[in-house]
Amino acid sequence: MTSAAGNYSHSEGGSTSASGNYAHAEGGTTFATGNYAHAEGNGTNAGFTSHAEGSGTTASGSYSHAEGYISQATGNKSHAEGS
Repeated sequence: MTSAAGNYSHSEGGSTSASGNYAHAEGGTTFATGNYAHAEGNGTNAGFTSHAEGSGTTASGSYSHAEGYISQATGNKSHAEGS
């Protein structure tokens, strides 16, 4: 199920969810749960003001960025890339 529940949020693809305000989720099984979050790709999760892209990435720290394959940016203002 694809859903956009946050104010001014946008969700597209298969099993995507943009539940944060101003959040954007696209791809397959992506979740933008925090306000201003952006999740794209496959199996990605983005929290408050974070950006997750690629496959199996998680950006759960505030203002964090995770990209690539199965990378995690869990600290605030952190950046993880690769696999």
